[in-house]
Amino acid sequence: MIPFSGFPCAMKSASLMLLAFVVVATTACGSARIATDPLLATPTPVIAAHPSFDIPPTEIAMTAIFDITTSADRFGPEAKTLLANSLALWTKPGRGGVDLTVNVLSSRSWDEASQLLAVHLDGMPESPTRRATISRPAAPLLEACAVNTFDRSNCTSKATAAYNDALAVALADEVRADSELRTALADFATLEKLRKSQSAALAERVTNLDLGHESRGSDVAGALLRGAETLHHATAPKRLLLIQSDLVPYGPQQPGALDLRGIDVVVFFFDCPQGLDCRAFRQANEQAFLAAGATSVTWLDAGASRLSSNIFEEVR
Repeated sequence: MIPFSGFPCAMKSASLMLLAFVVVATTACGSARIATDPLLATPTPVIAAHPSFDIPPTEIAMTAIFDITTSADRFGPEAKTLLANSLALWTKPGRGGVDLTVNVLSSRSWDEASQLLAVHLDGMPESPTRRATISRPAAPLLEACAVNTFDRSNCTSKATAAYNDALAVALADEVRADSELRTALADFATLEKLRKSQSAALAERVTNLDLGHESRGSDVAGALLRGAETLHHATAPKRLLLIQSDLVPYGPQQPGALDLRGIDVVVFFFDCPQGLDCRAFRQANEQAFLAAGATSVTWLDAGASRLSSNIFEEVR
């Protein structure tokens, strides 16, 4: 775990290039939102599952951090669009649900008011298949009745009747299975249409989300700490931290130990600050993420981000 700490309010510079670690707790220089404002987290109600479907559990929990400070907010709209498009493509048969939180990186990233959105999207079951049916009986062995010289006719009639009865039962079961499949497919199509509509609505909501703007500071540490804490409370097996930021701290930083164990980190629309050695800057931050336990770290600059149609596919 990597300890994060505070910096005095100062201009961004190369000396702050690392997600560095001075043990000084300070008060933030401002807030993107008034602390008394209501939290804009509005969980989406979970739709009741169809009784015949096995809805897969939540597959991925993700926290998206958008930098709204002066030096990094220019890519916010494009980053939102990429995230929204990826969410619109999420729903597929057999894919689990999504837990999504959207936070902003500002001078007071650790504040609860930095969370703009907290929603859940249910998973989609596998497409229905026809169930196994009663096996059709084998044809009767009428040759066995040949040895029954005095009652051959009765023997043949009984064997044939038993066969016909068993065949009728099997055929009726096949008809029921066909009917059940048609009903299940119709229900599945309805559920799939609903789920895609929910995905599209969530994507539109993300696209239209007002991130705001702030120039009082960049509490990078607070944003990472809050994002990691949110993901550690998630139950999904896959946890993803999406970061749109230049990652240069400015002003007071929230102190704390960053724990990224079990979390994949994707920095997208990464904009290397002017005056810094971009390769060294990125390498230093990647080492800090990995030292904090990150499962993987992926970097996408603006050009690479624009070529991506699905941010989830970029996770290493």
